[in-house]
Parts: sequence; structure tokens; C-alpha cells
Amino acid sequence: MKKIMLTILFAVSAIMAFAAAKEARIDAFNPGKGRSMKVADKGTAVRAFSPAWMQHGVTASFTLRGDDWQTGTVTLTAVGDGKLQIQLLGPDVRTKEQPKVSQKVCVDFSKVVVNGKIVYEGKDGKFLTVWCKAPYIIKDIPVKDGETVKIEAAFRPSAKAE
Repeated sequence: MKKIMLTILFAVSAIMAFAAAKEARIDAFNPGKGRSMKVADKGTAVRAFSPAWMQHGVTASFTLRGDDWQTGTVTLTAVGDGKLQIQLLGPDVRTKEQPKVSQKVCVDFSKVVVNGKIVYEGKDGKFLTVWCKAPYIIKDIPVKDGETVKIEAAFRPSAKAE
């Protein structure tokens, strides 16, 4: 019985790690005393929330389907006047064997739009390849208290080795 339970546990862990590996992630911050970002509408994100470990911000995860480019959206609300910072990342995937080590799972981003304004766009087939320990950071987008901020991004699973 114990062997069956252990086998099931390993299978579920592997499935969960694989599922997590199929996500693109956007973290958005409004750093500073009394400032943060809150979720107004999760849009196409599978999850969008403010985890306890993240001060001043929100993390949004988008399910990757297939290998083609796709678009994800999330709408946030600024708490306090400040400067929005956006981090483009891959998922933080860890194994049971190495729970303190993030696996290198890469995601490509080709375009990021904030409230209709392009803040990153790859040209001539260029794009960003990121993972959870090497994000691409877009800084200093002014926000006002109560302002709604819609973030749209184009992403796909990276062809780079994981």
C-alpha cells in the first residue's frame, strides 16, 4: 500500500511540475511605502493574485497552449501614486528531489502593451527569452492611485533547452 501511495505521489508531483512548466508569468509592482497593485480583472490569466511573499504587487500566470504565439491579458488597479514595474518570467518549477532549486523553464515574449501603449516589441523576429531567475524588467511606468492598468503580452513556450 505504501509503495502504491508513493508511486501516486511521485506521479502527481511530476504532473504538477509539468503543468507549471506550461505557464508564462507576469509580475507587476508599484513599489514604495503604502503603494501596491491589486487585481481588477484576471482577464485570460489562469491565476492572478498577490501572494504573501510579494510586497507591492501581483503575479499573473497564463497557460501556454501548443508552441504558437498567444496573447494574455490582466487588468490591475494601482494603490498609491508611483511607478509600475513589470517583470516577464517563466514559471518557478522545482522538483521534489531539489526543492530549493528552480528549474530553467524558458518562455519567449515578443510584445508587451500597457494601456494601449507598446512598452516592448521585438523587431525582425527578435523576442525575449526569460525564466524565473532571469526575468526581463520594464521599469518606471507612471501610475496614479486608483488607475486601472491593462497589461497585454504575446508569449510562447521557448524552443531553448530547459
